[in-house]
Amino acid sequence: MKYRVIATVFLLVVVMTLFSGIHLYLPVYAQNLIITNNIQSVNGKDIDKDGIADTVDNCPTVSNPEQKDTNADGYGDKCVPPSTKISEDATIGLGFVSGERCVLGHTISVGEKVKIGSDVTIGSGVSIRNNVVIGNRTTIEKRAIISSNVSIDINCSIGENAIIGENVKIGKNVIIEKNAIVIRNTKVFNDTIIREDSTYRGETITP
Repeated sequence: MKYRVIATVFLLVVVMTLFSGIHLYLPVYAQNLIITNNIQSVNGKDIDKDGIADTVDNCPTVSNPEQKDTNADGYGDKCVPPSTKISEDATIGLGFVSGERCVLGHTISVGEKVKIGSDVTIGSGVSIRNNVVIGNRTTIEKRAIISSNVSIDINCSIGENAIIGENVKIGKNVIIEKNAIVIRNTKVFNDTIIREDSTYRGETITP
């Protein structure tokens, strides 16, 4: 009974403090709570400054204090629209943002700070590393590997088991057939077709 009374008094003091602006010293665990739009989270890094700590924010790189998640897929609508489908066994890194009507297949792995446009299809088993940008209407076939710091423009096709090295820039309407390899630090020009099982070196980009 004694502890129940103490807890009740403490709760009343906290409520009065929140609504009256009175300064009150609270225990450490109480100081570490943020209350925003009825969403409670732990203090920490907040990249998008929406009042929700990154560790619990369902869209940590785009401000969404309301945390709206229409289809309950665990990703905020501001980062992943309801029309985009992500397989339950996909691994998605911090800062992922997609456009409308994308499909991300089974067992894919996506690193941090990856941004994809609308109508993008990513096949099963694909691995996408960090800091990758993929343009609208691009398809990446199963088990392809997209290394870090790669940009892929619109209307591209990356074939099954293809490997794209680090710091590669791929232009518009490019077709990279299955098992092809694009060497790191190279540029693939618009409308290029890289044939099956070939290795493409293209123009060297200074890292």
